[in-house]
Amino acid sequence: MFGLLANDSTVYTALVAISDATFYFLPIMVAVTTANALKSNRLVAVAAVGYLLLPATTQALTDGMTLFGFAVKNVTYSSQVFPAILCVIFLSLMERGFNKISPKGYSYFLCSNDVFGYHNSCDFIDFRPIGI
Repeated sequence: MFGLLANDSTVYTALVAISDATFYFLPIMVAVTTANALKSNRLVAVAAVGYLLLPATTQALTDGMTLFGFAVKNVTYSSQVFPAILCVIFLSLMERGFNKISPKGYSYFLCSNDVFGYHNSCDFIDFRPIGI
């Protein structure tokens, strides 16, 4: 921009990578913030939203992913905020429901796994494409 660095220099490449990483992982940062605001499990929120950024998930969406017979819309979720917010809101509602109906010992260890499993399958079909 100001001619201080050449476009092919390593310093320029590193600075561009830092700025790209900030926006690429923005959904994870939004997931943590939303989970804190909703008093939900932050680690499950990060895992649920982080699943969107995996190269394997991106490739599956590109190849035409179907889940329980429903076609999943091919969307690039990196740098998007609203799908992450909707994902964590839905996760929080499911977590509260599971914690109400499950015994105390069960909810502490396995409730997060159950919520994560049901959440990701439902969320991919219903809520994430809405947030685009």
